[in-house]
Amino acid sequence: MYPSRPRTPPSTPPVCAGGLLLGLPAAVGAQVVAWACDPADVAVGGLALAALAAGLAATATSTGGAVVAGTVGWAVYDGFAAHRLGELHAGAADVRALLVVVGAALVFRAPAAVLRVHRAGPGRVLTVLGHGAHRPLLGPASSVVAGAGPGARDAPPQEDPCTRFPSSSSTSTPTAPRPSSSTR
Repeated sequence: MYPSRPRTPPSTPPVCAGGLLLGLPAAVGAQVVAWACDPADVAVGGLALAALAAGLAATATSTGGAVVAGTVGWAVYDGFAAHRLGELHAGAADVRALLVVVGAALVFRAPAAVLRVHRAGPGRVLTVLGHGAHRPLLGPASSVVAGAGPGARDAPPQEDPCTRFPSSSSTSTPTAPRPSSSTR
């Protein structure tokens, strides 16, 4: 008989994996479109399309994934549209392009995160880089349904409006059951 190995739970993918998996094809597609539209001046259109592609990929990922999608979008733009041979440069124009593409990804990510929290309903807290907000983002805390979410056990029991005012048929006094008098 073979000794059994301890089972390990399946590992979850890193938070930024979505940014790489969605950002790389989006960035390559954006640069292909930029090359097809204007091969003479691909740098200007390529930067706009890289920012748009990174932003659209960022809407489906986390905040870390949005940064990764923006960085990948910039790398494809800088390597193949601005410098043409896959060379990444770190000049002033290249750093500005990096800030534009990553900034666009984060700008697209913000409303997507708010919409995702809104669709999830009450009790879900918006997280930014893994840290939860201290207050609900959408509305006051009193708008949360009583008895739902954290602290529901601490809420006082709610009175049922149907049993608060008894009907006239239930106001009679109950009688004790009579002992059976069976004589044999």
